[in-house]
Amino acid sequence: MTALPPDAVVESDEDGDLSVVTPRFLLAADHACFRRLGWRCALRGEGIDAHRIARNLVARGYGDVTRSPLLLELQHPARHRLLVVPRSARVVIRIDVETPLPERLAAAVAVAEDVAAASGP
Repeated sequence: MTALPPDAVVESDEDGDLSVVTPRFLLAADHACFRRLGWRCALRGEGIDAHRIARNLVARGYGDVTRSPLLLELQHPARHRLLVVPRSARVVIRIDVETPLPERLAAAVAVAEDVAAASGP
């Protein structure tokens, strides 16, 4: 698994929930998360286009498993899931349960980095 980006700041709140802040995104453990499997990703910037993100990620090797136009669903080559709501550009990352616990934060950050890169032209 890749290391965290050098500009990433990892924070932990009083409940032990982790978040990662970079100039490109804010990644936070989902409150309903079990063992660091669920993450919310907020991209920084304006004009975030969910469909462009999906197209660019598919071009990078993600699988499109969308079942409804209201919720774009993509699958990372390592079986992580990415949910993107087109209306709000909300992004949810679900790490594959077989990813070892110590690697889950780095896996979530790697997917968030992919999403941030895919949000551009």
